Amino acid sequence: MKINNPIPVNNKIISNPKTLKIISNDQIRGGNHANIVSVTTTGNKEVILDFIFAHPNDKNEKGEVVGQLVSRVILPISVAQEFRLVLDAHMGKGVKE
Repeated sequence: MKINNPIPVNNKIISNPKTLKIISNDQIRGGNHANIVSVTTTGNKEVILDFIFAHPNDKNEKGEVVGQLVSRVILPISVAQEFRLVLDAHMGKGVKE
């Protein structure tokens, strides 16, 4: 797996991200589809990203659409801030409002 834009880990940029070996199982490597993201902060220490998939036909007994949590990622505030900058940089490419 190639890392194009390294994000600091514990406030340190990995000096040569091409040497970072990432191990994952097939399920994680395949990814999950999410169409909702919930962002929560725990004061000024962490950001919690909940990725949810909700299909309009998946309803409970009351007829309410039910979403499935597919992943929860907890980031230190400093990493979340850097992540935001990376997203802003990438989403700005070719995207017009």
